[in-house]
Amino acid sequence: MSSLKRLSLKTWTIIICLFLLLIVVAFISGGVNKLVSEWNNLSEDQEGIEELQRFGLNNKVSLIAEDNGVRVTITHVVADDIQTFVYYEVEDLEEDRLLKVADYWAVKVSSDQGVLDYGQGFREPVHSIVDRTDEMGNENKYKGRIGILPIANNQDEIELEISGLYEVEAANVQGFMIPKEHNPPVNGEWLFTIPIEKEEIFEKQVDVNTEIDGYNLNINKVTIAPTVTFVHFQYKLKYTEGWTYFYFDQLKSEESILKRQDMSLFPVENVQLSEQGITEYAPFESIYYNVPEGLDLHLALIQETIEADQSFPIDWEQDGPQLFEFMDTELSIEYDESQSTNKLVINQEYSEKREYERANFHIVTEPESYPVNYSSNGIYIDEEGKQHEGSESDYYHAEMEKLRYFSTQDEVIFEPYNGELVKPVELKIDSYIKTTVPSKNIHLEF
Repeated sequence: MSSLKRLSLKTWTIIICLFLLLIVVAFISGGVNKLVSEWNNLSEDQEGIEELQRFGLNNKVSLIAEDNGVRVTITHVVADDIQTFVYYEVEDLEEDRLLKVADYWAVKVSSDQGVLDYGQGFREPVHSIVDRTDEMGNENKYKGRIGILPIANNQDEIELEISGLYEVEAANVQGFMIPKEHNPPVNGEWLFTIPIEKEEIFEKQVDVNTEIDGYNLNINKVTIAPTVTFVHFQYKLKYTEGWTYFYFDQLKSEESILKRQDMSLFPVENVQLSEQGITEYAPFESIYYNVPEGLDLHLALIQETIEADQSFPIDWEQDGPQLFEFMDTELSIEYDESQSTNKLVINQEYSEKREYERANFHIVTEPESYPVNYSSNGIYIDEEGKQHEGSESDYYHAEMEKLRYFSTQDEVIFEPYNGELVKPVELKIDSYIKTTVPSKNIHLEF
């Protein structure tokens, strides 16, 4: 206060006059409320800007339904010709539980005939239910997203009914929120009438050619939609038979890293074959509301399915294991016969020099029959070469795409056919899977 007191009367008079003049100008122009509003928005530590960059300008809604002491709020609706994303929050007002939409059975979408566009090839209105774990803070409020088919017209509305919620644990290391064991669903009726307005999709042409592991890869276009970003790429197979899977795990700009969006709908023509080669799409989070000047596309791995066409005879009368060699790896086949079933166990040694991850095979039997049960066990190898025990049927998560699964034991069980015991006579390996990890960045300039 001492410094303020030392100001002269003349100085104070000038300050007051300028302040009054600012108020008068703002009042005349009708900008007082706008000025205060903008000031409040700017003071929210970039929260408003981040929301704008993610959801756009006019996609915020506030649709609230309460039942059984639980409040469900629809916060944003983003729509285009590919799909509609409904973003929601769940807050337990009485017991402070973390609750999420239970499953597909708990979500019902209804509309007038012709409102939804079934041309995407998906027969059900709801195509995905996703946790938004990266957006949840310390507050006990669940955030999720429901993926719905696109609407046929530019504007329309749907009825959304949620009838069941599960209590979930905090996000695990894979980013999933697993329902708590032995807890029944929280039933209720949360009804919403949701207005939907589609926004236009646009494309950015790029022409980037690069050679990776013997493939000439061409990145020719980026589709930018409010719900998803598609990177179009084209290549030719190295082998006359087989298939190749390019796994691009992220897009990176100067401001952010965009994750894969595998729970998105894809255009019907997801894979296109032509004389120029195979054209596919890699899906990522949307950049629609904050388009950068360029992006770095990261290729995490290339997985190839390569024709093998090798056969190994099985002597089911031989005691002990039968040994074969496939691509410098020893295969051990053991046969176990009982009165009710026959079991065949195929062991494959793992070493750092093993050239394939999995062999795709079938068993020839007499009489001809099909297995009633098949299981596989093996190990996962990460990008650094570290081993992780696991089963091929482990719960899927995105990071598992970067792991190579080496099968070490396959078990095949046959039952009698028309009362006759089924005898395995031949192991036929049709193809094998091989993965390389190039870890390459491809720069795309718009």
